[in-house]
Amino acid sequence: EWGTFAMKYYFADTLKVSPARAAALRGFVILPWQIKALYGMMQDMIPIMGWHRTPYILIAGVVGMLSWGALFLVPMTPIAAVF
Repeated sequence: EWGTFAMKYYFADTLKVSPARAAALRGFVILPWQIKALYGMMQDMIPIMGWHRTPYILIAGVVGMLSWGALFLVPMTPIAAVF
């Protein structure tokens, strides 16, 4: 199960997130874990410049850094935590 009791309480009582919205958010958050097998097969079958794993690791690192940078730009409000 995704999340702890405290997280569920925070979403329901503090942020006033509906159960449907919380379920959609959980589904969005675990999406990378759901496509992990496809990503692994893709990097084994489609080499980039002759390399199988190294370019994909570098691409994932850059995407991760950009994602953290984008999170830095989101304002810290309860509404921003829901969307």
